[in-house]
Amino acid sequence: MNLIAQLRDALGEAAVRTGPDIPARNRTDAAAEVVVEPLALVLPRSTAEVAAVLALCHAAGQPVVPQGGMTGLVDASRPVPGEIAISLERMSGVEEVDPVSGTITALAGTLLEVIQKAAEAAGMMIGIDLGARGSCTVGGNVATNAGGNFRPALWHDPRQCQGTRGGAGRWPRGAVEREDDQEQHRL
Repeated sequence: MNLIAQLRDALGEAAVRTGPDIPARNRTDAAAEVVVEPLALVLPRSTAEVAAVLALCHAAGQPVVPQGGMTGLVDASRPVPGEIAISLERMSGVEEVDPVSGTITALAGTLLEVIQKAAEAAGMMIGIDLGARGSCTVGGNVATNAGGNFRPALWHDPRQCQGTRGGAGRWPRGAVEREDDQEQHRL
């Protein structure tokens, strides 16, 4: 069975797109200087699905590129020929707002603006703001240490961000760091 078939078997037909079914936004980044059709676009819904995709790609020697809000300007999310794009856009949502501990639990593909509104509704404030708040995702904010208008180096300060596994940062050898890793970020 070829890799695309294995990915579809693992995630379902709708979660693996090829050819003309890959949207234009997943063929470049915000700079739009180079447009490349990835071999496939994979849309996992959980850390377990990300791990399954990465394990299959690693076993096949298949390069991948992670994609989030696609707001970057440095080609980090733009595919190169032959890569499989892994989009975290379906890993979205605020799971918990805890004003007592001052934390918000959100999935890696959640828009910064959604998290800001959830914080505001609970009488809290997220310590960053970006012009791309309506399109950038928390996974990308954490992975790139985006500080925006308030605080640089926010995400890598252990007092500010906990649990950055499951979508942000590096994806080693097709597996999450531990089996119990979750697809969330505590802010």
